[in-house]
Amino acid sequence: MRGYIAGMAFTWVHKKRVASDQGFSVQMTGLHSWEYAENDQRMSLEGEFLHPKDEVGSKFTYAFYPSWRNARWEPPHHYDDITASDRLRIRTNMIEGIAFMGGKAIFD
Repeated sequence: MRGYIAGMAFTWVHKKRVASDQGFSVQMTGLHSWEYAENDQRMSLEGEFLHPKDEVGSKFTYAFYPSWRNARWEPPHHYDDITASDRLRIRTNMIEGIAFMGGKAIFD
């Protein structure tokens, strides 16, 4: 299934992973973790599911821990610099990917 969020085309890779036509993918890898990937780089981001009663239209809400600001690429790219603009792009891409999955992402 293919769809669009914020001008990006997404496709379901499997029930826990979506890929964008912009070259990145977002995947739920566990109850407390998600994987963000672009090109041959991967990063794990941790947080927790929230179920606020006041959310309208979202199947789920996931809050990322503040540690996302210090997350690194997995080896062999773990020494690559991640700039502030990289982090903003990653955050935005995660929000859009999770929105396509029917959820809402919160970054502290």
